[in-house]
Amino acid sequence: PTIWSLPFPPIGEVQSMAKPVTSGSQTVESGWLAADGKSFYFASDVSGVSEIYGMRLPDGEPQQLSSDPSDNFAPHPSPDGRELAFHSWRSGSRDIYVQPLDGGPLQQVTSSPLQEAQASWSPAGRALCFSMFGIPGGIWIVRRDANGKWGTPVERSTFGNFAAWSPDGRWIAFTSNFTGGSLLVVNADSGAARVVLDPANSGGVPVEMPNWAGDSRTLYFNSHDAKGNESFWSVPLAGGTPKLLTRFTDPTMPAYRPEWSIGGGRMYFAIQDRQSDIWVMEARK
Repeated sequence: PTIWSLPFPPIGEVQSMAKPVTSGSQTVESGWLAADGKSFYFASDVSGVSEIYGMRLPDGEPQQLSSDPSDNFAPHPSPDGRELAFHSWRSGSRDIYVQPLDGGPLQQVTSSPLQEAQASWSPAGRALCFSMFGIPGGIWIVRRDANGKWGTPVERSTFGNFAAWSPDGRWIAFTSNFTGGSLLVVNADSGAARVVLDPANSGGVPVEMPNWAGDSRTLYFNSHDAKGNESFWSVPLAGGTPKLLTRFTDPTMPAYRPEWSIGGGRMYFAIQDRQSDIWVMEARK
């Protein structure tokens, strides 16, 4: 897959307006836009393993930001643009790390044999929410004190994936299943999770990964059908019938990854762009 971009929110049939952000012979599962809308961060296996890269938009040259024999995924820039959170296999299982972009030392945020992944910054930049990959998953929060030390993670839901912190700092949205399910929110501090959208009662639209509107009152999410056709929707935080924003139906551009991001009036998502090279070999007797 490679990353493509569209104006956001999309209205109607806009597939012809999609523009590639990354290119070349590589696999890029996901990426995230910096808060200032000028830099984009992604993980690519162009070097042989998945490493973290950053680039200036719209067409800057990607710069490698991590270097480790283990795979690194899902970079998420801090609100002030000074740090990147990501998860890595370098400790033997998925763990969350934070890399200062000024060249400071790498910080290991979580350390367990479990699978901590897909970190999302709080609006103030003093905490991270993340998913515990697996079945049934789980949503956790880890906070940083005034001295910069990361504390012990606290579980906020015993299930779920793809946690996303609301811009007002109150809520964490997540989906009940890695492959698409219900959309839920839980208060960042206390209380039980609440269902915002249940596919069984909303026309069968499964939620894959949520994102927030800037006012924290609307949630956006994507969904896929069996053919890989991706669609994007909105639903009020209070719940209700989801509204279709746009749907992709070009069979040459399927999209199977759940990750996507929005910012700066654009959306960023992965599209399968499968290409092959043809070689000629001269056979001699």
